[in-house]
Amino acid sequence: MCNWSFPRFIKYIRTKEALKR
Repeated sequence: MCNWSFPRFIKYIRTKEALKR
């Protein structure tokens, strides 16, 4: 991965964590 979309990736992970909680 060449920093394709770090912000989006982080947001995706954050959303997943939020949904899990």
